[in-house]
Amino acid sequence: MKLGGMKLGMVVGILAMCLLGCANRQKVTASAGAHASSREVDVPRDFEAAKGRGDLRFIGVQGIRGELLIPGVPDFQEKYATRYRVKVIAGTRGVSDTAAAQAFNDAAWQYGEQYNALLRQAITAQEMAAAAGTTTRP
Repeated sequence: MKLGGMKLGMVVGILAMCLLGCANRQKVTASAGAHASSREVDVPRDFEAAKGRGDLRFIGVQGIRGELLIPGVPDFQEKYATRYRVKVIAGTRGVSDTAAAQAFNDAAWQYGEQYNALLRQAITAQEMAAAAGTTTRP
């Protein structure tokens, strides 16, 4: 996915740096990528890198009241919460006071939807393999 414009490019760069640096942290901080240059976001590459490190956490964002939202996974609590953790993109929130903050929230949500879809597919493949008696890792 390629986003144009200097502000959106910077937002995407910050988001990417946040996610790349979060392998061992529960909460991702936006300040970690504050001086990052823009790069094209490659969700599958980021997912495969995390999976290779054994990092099978979902991507989360903060809602209006600070609640945890998992983009693209409305059944997270019922299906995944007891077995999988979440890496929260810090700086996200349901209400944005500037266009840049809204762009960051939108980019974080879109990234999370795509990333979480890949994680769900990997989990489903693992569960199907386990049911069939073979082993595979998400």
